[in-house]
Amino acid sequence: EEFRKAEKQRRLEKAHEEKLQQMNGILKDSQARRHFIHQHFHYSSTVRSHHQAAVTIQRAYREAKRHETWWKRQQEAKDKRKRARKTFAALVIQNAWRRYKEWKKFESAYLCPIYTSPVV
Repeated sequence: EEFRKAEKQRRLEKAHEEKLQQMNGILKDSQARRHFIHQHFHYSSTVRSHHQAAVTIQRAYREAKRHETWWKRQQEAKDKRKRARKTFAALVIQNAWRRYKEWKKFESAYLCPIYTSPVV
């Protein structure tokens, strides 16, 4: 008698464990979760339409956020290119001025005496 009760209890616990494992699998797998909900719960058309509206709003919001982040990235890239162009232009101007000053130094040091000498 005791053995039969213990065996019955063990079988019940094992069935409960299997059910829990199955439910965990369903919870982890989204497709199985949707199938389980579809099988076990039947929504009214009003609830379905409200749910569909909520899903549509969520999608629109996600799309808007995605577009906003994309737009920010585009603007940042544009600003970065603009800064790079300005930096390059500043470098070109600096180099031109440096070369001009070096030429003036060279001219005053070496060419001016030649130009002003009476032999020429």
